[in-house]
Amino acid sequence: AYIAWGAAEKANLTWSFSGHARDIFVNGGDLAGKLASAEFAAVCTRAAARQLENSAPTQRDKIIYAPHGIEAQEIEFSDWNVPPFAQLLAVGRLVEKKGFDVLLDACAILQAQNFPFAARIIGDGPLREKLMQRRNRLNLHNSVYLTGALPQSETITAMCKSSCLVVPALIAADGDRDGLPNVILEAAACGLPIVATRTGAIEEFVDESTGVLCKAGRAEALAAAVASVFAERDQTEKRRHAARQRVEDNFDLMKNAAPLAAALKKTTPV
Repeated sequence: AYIAWGAAEKANLTWSFSGHARDIFVNGGDLAGKLASAEFAAVCTRAAARQLENSAPTQRDKIIYAPHGIEAQEIEFSDWNVPPFAQLLAVGRLVEKKGFDVLLDACAILQAQNFPFAARIIGDGPLREKLMQRRNRLNLHNSVYLTGALPQSETITAMCKSSCLVVPALIAADGDRDGLPNVILEAAACGLPIVATRTGAIEEFVDESTGVLCKAGRAEALAAAVASVFAERDQTEKRRHAARQRVEDNFDLMKNAAPLAAALKKTTPV
């Protein structure tokens, strides 16, 4: 953004920028100055919009809320897959804010409670080795699998074969946090029940009607939330249908791209 700002001023052109989770909450240097110079700034969550407004209250009219979207019609809503043991799924980069260390601790609690499950973590990142060591130390090597990164198509296939998505996100030591992960939208579209933490912008999609929420960083709460999905199956069925409907109503890709497209059309062409 700094480079675009300087280049635009030198070339006498307009410019704009988009901000995501880390951009706004960690690396947001001189957001007020950037927004004052820019034609507009696009954010994909209400939480990011509020943070940007707080940084530049006099420039709030330049902030465009354009949430992410998916092509839900391309994802089949599946029957809930509940085998003799729960198939838990987590997806994301192996970094602190994803909370996968807490997920491992929650899995250890479920194992101690004789809750029948297997868990799969799709993703890669700098914490892979530490997570593998933690998994083995907790004696979870026969129930928790770290598969590495997969293409989106294979990840959605894995969702359709799973029985619960777990999003154990938390606020990292440097302030980094999730916005609204697309994996939540994709899981909702295919009918996968969702357990998530009250972190970042997750509650802009997940609430009591669309999933199960718990406090971030608490393994006991996460384990209890997962168990409740299978103990309260009628409620889980209602939630997964409501989640699919919310995706269709509020997170359609073409609808949500419209405000951004309109803003770009108003800018001075290069």
